[in-house]
Amino acid sequence: METADIAVISSQIIALAAVVATVLTCYINAKNEYKIKKFERLFDAKTKAYQEFLSVVTGFD
Repeated sequence: METADIAVISSQIIALAAVVATVLTCYINAKNEYKIKKFERLFDAKTKAYQEFLSVVTGFD
């Protein structure tokens, strides 16, 4: 193998690694964003349920 072949092959490997790293980063960020939104919706639902419960309980005075 000549040095030119090695340079071409190594540059292709580096380019592929850059693409894979970008895709992997986007996937991880999207997954974490989904978990955060899911938690926020659950927290909002629980807060609303507790507020409704308290309004019902305090209405029995």
